Amino acid sequence: MKIMQIVPSFEVGGAETMCAGLCKALAAMGHQVVAASLSSIPTQITRQLAEAGVDVRYLDKKPGMDLGCVGRLRALIRRERPQVLHTHLHALKYAALTFTGVPMIHTIHNQAEQEAVSLDQKIGRFLFRQGKALPVALSPQIRDSIVRLYGLPEGQIPVVRNGIDLSRCQVKTDYSLHDPVELIHVGRFYPQKNHEAILDALVLLNQRGLSARVRFFGEGPRMEEIQEKVASLGIDSQVRFEGVTDNVFVPMSQSDLFVLPSRWEGFPMTVIEAMGTGLPVIASDVGGLRDMVEDGKAGILIEPTAQALAQAVMTLARDEETRQAMGEHARRAAQAFGAEEMARRYEELYEQKGRKP
Repeated sequence: MKIMQIVPSFEVGGAETMCAGLCKALAAMGHQVVAASLSSIPTQITRQLAEAGVDVRYLDKKPGMDLGCVGRLRALIRRERPQVLHTHLHALKYAALTFTGVPMIHTIHNQAEQEAVSLDQKIGRFLFRQGKALPVALSPQIRDSIVRLYGLPEGQIPVVRNGIDLSRCQVKTDYSLHDPVELIHVGRFYPQKNHEAILDALVLLNQRGLSARVRFFGEGPRMEEIQEKVASLGIDSQVRFEGVTDNVFVPMSQSDLFVLPSRWEGFPMTVIEAMGTGLPVIASDVGGLRDMVEDGKAGILIEPTAQALAQAVMTLARDEETRQAMGEHARRAAQAFGAEEMARRYEELYEQKGRKP
């Protein structure tokens, strides 16, 4: 089957990582896959796709709504003649405006109210209600948000969990505690990720006599603001900004705890990566996280506050046996989130909805 995946860009992020993993898994299953990036910027993800034999195309989208990009996408679809289009994030409106008639599947990666701006919501509502595009949720919680926002019956919204290439995980074997305690966070510097809570938690931990430091992996528009907050709190020696890496599994395996105090989430890939590594997870009880992290078994689910985060770190820092048990449970639980299973589920949807050759 010929499948075209369409994303706004392949910058390093959860949706982009999921799409890339899906492309590679589908290609390994024998499907023809074209990965279309509205952006013209190559990234480490597009390099990995090319190495895996996935055909990557760039559409040179300009800032804002770019109708020229719509034309270039239409021409690409007509040349490649895919049997199904699979869109992500705000790429749905670009695919819809091509009017090619190719069946569309659209993954909603976050709470529906948070992911789509006004125009995307209007186009999505029309497409979903008319059966011209099938919305896919990453978790039951995201499915519920789609029901609320778009007024669709629950039974019309399939749920397909995200997955990763678990073979890339570097399994953690040593659960002895570092001094200071090593925390790791992976995510873009956006308001959603609530980096401030981590910094404030470090201050609280200092006050309670526990020394900890955090390594931030990621980039984004709020990085400078967060760096300024680090300086204002006087915790420069406890925070490292590592930027983007193409192999987060090594630093994960060297850390004590993975922290994600997000204000909202969908089904974050970074949590699967941490679990696959065998790293205990402390994460907000939002979005699909309850379906990923069994509270008290694979980690601790918290309110997205500095106080709750600091208390969870204190709890796990005091107990190596619990840290190891949680890490090993997380590793076992992560086996349900492999890229192959995700690809098989999407393959079923493509065969149901796709255009016959």
